[in-house]
Amino acid sequence: MSSRFPKYFMAFGLLVAATVCDAVQVTDLYQASAPIVDRSDESRRAGMRQAMAQVLVKLTGDPAAAGAPETLALRNGAERYVQQFSYEMKAVSVAVNPTGQQTYLNAVFDQATLTAAIREAGLPIWGRERPGTLVWLAVVNGEGERQYLGSDESGPVREALDEAARDRGIPLLLPLLDIEERAALQDDLPDFALLSEPYAADAVLVVEVKAVTAFLGGPATPDELYDSQWRFVLADEDKERNQDIHWEMVQATLPVSMAGAVERVANELALRYVDGDAQRTEERLTLTVIDVSDVDHYARTVRYLENLDIVTAVAINAMSDKGLEIQVAVRGGLPLLQQTVEFGSVLRSVEEQPGTFRVLP
Repeated sequence: MSSRFPKYFMAFGLLVAATVCDAVQVTDLYQASAPIVDRSDESRRAGMRQAMAQVLVKLTGDPAAAGAPETLALRNGAERYVQQFSYEMKAVSVAVNPTGQQTYLNAVFDQATLTAAIREAGLPIWGRERPGTLVWLAVVNGEGERQYLGSDESGPVREALDEAARDRGIPLLLPLLDIEERAALQDDLPDFALLSEPYAADAVLVVEVKAVTAFLGGPATPDELYDSQWRFVLADEDKERNQDIHWEMVQATLPVSMAGAVERVANELALRYVDGDAQRTEERLTLTVIDVSDVDHYARTVRYLENLDIVTAVAINAMSDKGLEIQVAVRGGLPLLQQTVEFGSVLRSVEEQPGTFRVLP
C-alpha cells in the first residue's frame, strides 16, 4: 500500500470528549435477507434460520449469537417468529454466483415475541437508539486523486457500505460535503477532527480505499479488488476509555472490505454500550421530567419512554410545578437509562440531580 497512508491518517487528532448526535434510531433490526438455493420448503427453512442468526447478531451486538448454544432453539424455530417474508432476485458478484444473480429470502420477525424469547434465553438487547458513526471515506483513483463519499451520493462503494451497516444494525452518517468541506479535504492532511465537530457524532471512521486493478490499467468490474486503510475513533468523557484503532485490508472486494470494517466497528460499539449483566436486573424508578411546557412535550416524553427497549413499564404519577413525575421499570437501572437517552433527541439528564431529566424543545 502507498507509504503516504500512515501520514494521511496521522492528521486525525483524537477527539478529547464524547459528543452526542441527534437521535439515530435503527428501524430494521428485526429483518434480514439470506441467500437461498431455490424457493423450496427446505431452502425457505434454511433461509429463515440464517436470517434469524443475522437478526440475533443485530439485536444483541454479539457476533457469537449467530452460533451460540443459547440461541439454537431460536434459530431452529425461526419460522415461529416470522411476521412476513418474501423472495427477491438480486445482482451479485460472479464470485458469489456465476450467473450474476442470486435469490434472497427477506424475513421480518415479530418484535414483541422475539424480544421476549431473547430475554428468556438470558441474552441482552441492544436498543434501537444507537451511537452514530460519521464516515469520511475517500476512493483514490489511478492518478492518486481522492474522491470523498457524500450523503447524497450513490454507487458501488455506497451500496457496499450501506449493506454492511444494515447487516449489523449500525447507523453510519456521511458528510454533506459542502463547499467549505470540499475545500478542506483538498489538503494532503485534512483535519478530520475539526471537520467532524459540526456533526457531533459519537464516533468517527476515516477510510481510504484504492482499486488495485486501476493501477494495473484493468477495467472496473464488480469483482474489482481494493486496498484500504481504516481509522476508528471512539471518544469518551473519561479519556482513559478513548479508543483509536487502525487497521488495513489488502486486495479485497468492496463487499468484503466494507463488511469486515463495519463488523469491527459494530463489535467495538457493542463492547462499549451493551451491558448484558446490567440488563439482567430490572429496577423501578421515579423520574422527574422538567421543562414540560405543553401537551406536545408531555406526549413526546411518554411516547419516547414507552418505546425504549430497556423500559418495560411507564406510569404517570403526577404533574406539578416541579415537573412531570413518572414511574418506570427499567432493565439496567438508572445508569443504562441515562446512557440510552443521551443518544436521543427527546430527553437529557440533569447534572447532579439523579433521576431528573429535561425535555428538549
